[in-house]
Amino acid sequence: MTLPHKLFTHGRQGLPGPVVHLGLDRQAGLHLYSNGYCNHVGRCSATAVKELAAGKASSLTAAERGLTDTRWFSGNKRLYGLEIDLNGVGETLTPEVLAVAIKATAAIFHAEGWDAGHLSDHKGVTGRKIDVAAPNWPAWSFIREAVTMEIGRLARPPVRHLPHHDPAWVMEPIVSDLACPTGGVWLLGNAGGVYAYGGAPYLGRLPVNHEGQPARLKPDQTGAGYVIDTTLGETHQPKM
Repeated sequence: MTLPHKLFTHGRQGLPGPVVHLGLDRQAGLHLYSNGYCNHVGRCSATAVKELAAGKASSLTAAERGLTDTRWFSGNKRLYGLEIDLNGVGETLTPEVLAVAIKATAAIFHAEGWDAGHLSDHKGVTGRKIDVAAPNWPAWSFIREAVTMEIGRLARPPVRHLPHHDPAWVMEPIVSDLACPTGGVWLLGNAGGVYAYGGAPYLGRLPVNHEGQPARLKPDQTGAGYVIDTTLGETHQPKM
């Protein structure tokens, strides 16, 4: 069995397509069907969706909570839809498929600025649906923790160490919620590299030399770190 690409793209009678944003096949292949509105979840519980919007998703199903679909309330404009290719009657989820589902979810959440408290499944927002129905679907605590870790990985700037023989020109500090591993500051190099610098936070822009160029880094006295190099280069008198 493969993903019903035609259905996902064009829908069916009475349900215009697309009907899903992302589809995940049995080989852990991820397919994009819509980057905007789609007729996915349909009518659902306004209570459950408002909790999702607030980042306070429940780990219980809508049925377990006694929630019913709210009349004239649709989740189509409010939720992203990811469909996983399973038969829904006992087929288990492979680790590879689960890993891609987590990565895809984290990528969307990172772009939207959401945390894992915004994550649920069909049966979490409506009693009309039974999925995710895989018998080995992990506990929501595990899923949300995995998504949280992946969001953190996506937000982490790559660390590069400046070689002593080729210090990069430094433009300015980068503001990041991720702690610098040196205890100092993240710096952005002119080639787009991200570097760890210093043993203490640095506020403001880096100084420039008298040529108006951003200061460079040079090895410190210990040879283990770097200091700001504002050495003057050759100066030129302005032409009159």
